[in-house]
Amino acid sequence: MLMKMIVRDMQPFSIVEDRGFREYVAHLDPSCQLPRRRTLTRELLLRLYDDVKEEVETVLSGVENVSLTTDSWTSRSTENYIAVTAHYITAEWEMGSYLLECVKYRERHTAENLRDKLIRVICDWKLDGKVVSVCTDNAANITAAVKLAKLKHLPCFAHTLNLVVEKGVATLAAIQLKVKAIVGYFHCSTVAAEKLRSLQQQMPPDNFELRLINDVVTRWNSTFDTFNRIRQLQEPLQAAIALLNNPVETLTDTEWTVLREVSRILKPFQVITAEMSGDKYVTVSKVMMLAHGLSSACTKIKATVTTQL
Repeated sequence: MLMKMIVRDMQPFSIVEDRGFREYVAHLDPSCQLPRRRTLTRELLLRLYDDVKEEVETVLSGVENVSLTTDSWTSRSTENYIAVTAHYITAEWEMGSYLLECVKYRERHTAENLRDKLIRVICDWKLDGKVVSVCTDNAANITAAVKLAKLKHLPCFAHTLNLVVEKGVATLAAIQLKVKAIVGYFHCSTVAAEKLRSLQQQMPPDNFELRLINDVVTRWNSTFDTFNRIRQLQEPLQAAIALLNNPVETLTDTEWTVLREVSRILKPFQVITAEMSGDKYVTVSKVMMLAHGLSSACTKIKATVTTQL
């Protein structure tokens, strides 16, 4: 039970050495002897892994077809990781998924190496003949790897949208830099943050709880959130910058207008990306309908934006 708590709640192994936790457990059951951290990592974790793996293999053995998704990323410590997840529907028409592997990947990301990795995971989990498709981003190496493995490749629709929006947002680099500087200043300065909160209290109630949002380079959705939020706080933000003697360059009237229109343009992309990111329902059947709807929405917005800017 202790190991399941640590795994499910993402608690550090060192929790068993924390004085407060040990006293809490002793209060609940004085006879309970907590294991040491080394015992957790060298014995109990391995035992739990074997139990869970056996359980997952049993479930997957009763499934006729699975779809895989795979992706890789680099951590803040510049370590590369790759993950493979299996998605399935049971005989009772219930959706399920299991993260089959998430490991540090030291080899070069060639199509051949990625193909071998994919095939090994499929073999390890006894999924030969069951994989109907593999969904990945649009990178050439992973796309080629899936084809080399003789599997059906599905490009990630959400990633495709991400590429489209990133290309569009790139034309707003100057405004984006200004916005990042403003957000960064108010996040780093307690005096500025307090001044902004004070001014927000004088504004309509729906703005009082709003906070500036940082932009994350790898997630265009955060760019939309950042643009939309700073636009919502335009009035108290401009007043705060003026009262603080302009410590950071604010946006011009034209740039505020552009920001407002960009937020309106990106809204449909944000809604569809959120819809395609669901894991409790089937998404692939929605792609054509959503793509058509997005195209229609963009056509309508284009007509109004052209006349206003």
